Amino acid sequence: MREIITVLTKYGLGGFVQRIRLGAAGGDEVHPDSRYMSTPRRFRKAFEELGPTFVKLGQGIVHTGRYFRGGVD
Repeated sequence: MREIITVLTKYGLGGFVQRIRLGAAGGDEVHPDSRYMSTPRRFRKAFEELGPTFVKLGQGIVHTGRYFRGGVD
């Protein structure tokens, strides 16, 4: 769980971590380009770093069209 929180926070998704009550956003490392990325791209990069299970999760989220209209760049 700590790794998930750290990676999401690294890509500027600490607010998301707190909203879904995963725990306190943590981690010192921040991706240098994360503040210039769109939110869908931040999720994509984080899921890629977390591995194939998270990539599949991201594909399912995008496929529903409910959260990221227009796809992910």
